[in-house]
Amino acid sequence: LIDPQNAEVECTAGLLALFGNDPEGAARALEEARAIADYNDMAAILLARTKLARGDVAGCGALLNPVLGAVRRGTPPSFTYLADKVEWRAIHEYPAEVRWMLYDTAAEWSVARDAEKEANEYRLLRDKTFQ
Repeated sequence: LIDPQNAEVECTAGLLALFGNDPEGAARALEEARAIADYNDMAAILLARTKLARGDVAGCGALLNPVLGAVRRGTPPSFTYLADKVEWRAIHEYPAEVRWMLYDTAAEWSVARDAEKEANEYRLLRDKTFQ
């Protein structure tokens, strides 16, 4: 059975809606993911992408900047205790798939702000992610 309070499930639903060209459905699922687990960086990145798709450039930046800053600083992962699940969960980890989506979204955000040089830097980081 799927836990109805599972941020990863909501995040996946948001990703599928986003790739299904349904930014409103994606935003609903991703906002739910963030309500369940405000520390979920992939949900923040994908929600930023939905905001960009809907023309909210500032909203996109507000969600991306904290994650970009943490990655730039090399912030180590931390842990949070989930009392309802009686478990500790590592958070703010940035595996390759999260970094790829972060840099890809940041490149699109840069284009929306007419910052082409910055967009190219993010594209280069994105392209190096899996090398």
